[in-house]
Amino acid sequence: MKANNRRFCLGAIGLVGFAGISVALVTPAIAHSPQHNRYSEITPQSEILVAQSNNDIVDVATASDSFNTLIGLLTELGMAEDLRGYGRFTVFAPTNAAFEAIPNDVLQALAGDRELLAQVLAYHVVAEREPYSVDDFSGSQSLRTLERSEITVSRRGRSLSVNGIDVIEADIEASNGVIHVIDQVLIPESVLSQIR
Repeated sequence: MKANNRRFCLGAIGLVGFAGISVALVTPAIAHSPQHNRYSEITPQSEILVAQSNNDIVDVATASDSFNTLIGLLTELGMAEDLRGYGRFTVFAPTNAAFEAIPNDVLQALAGDRELLAQVLAYHVVAEREPYSVDDFSGSQSLRTLERSEITVSRRGRSLSVNGIDVIEADIEASNGVIHVIDQVLIPESVLSQIR
């Protein structure tokens, strides 16, 4: 599948097919121009702050057009309600563009296996005593995810990375946790070993 044909949003309404799921997405088209870069689809922090005061992780993510694919898949798999409940979640949230960039072999495997897809989504969530903001990290440390394996979060100055992938926007607060935005989908080794 060619990169320019792998877009999850084709104009005002796109269709995502994962694991036999069809998720309608209402999202603006992502411009593919020389000026377009990985930051251009992120909703400005000032707009997100308006939605944060009493809203949970799902509400805050839904308020931004950047996470339509993630929220659609979580909802279809019955996982969104878990992120609405009581908890102290740290979510490394892939953007719509991150899902578009999934390698073709991985994409095909996830499209045919809901359990693998659920493992991938759970690998982006940490649920511990308190959510982790940038200030809670020092150097590198491992965190156990809801998928039950670990991710490595590293801090340099005010910048974070997770498994070597840069966090492009950090510390988006919600009533039950915090969101850190990433522009790649994290795939646990246990899933990759089943795919390849």
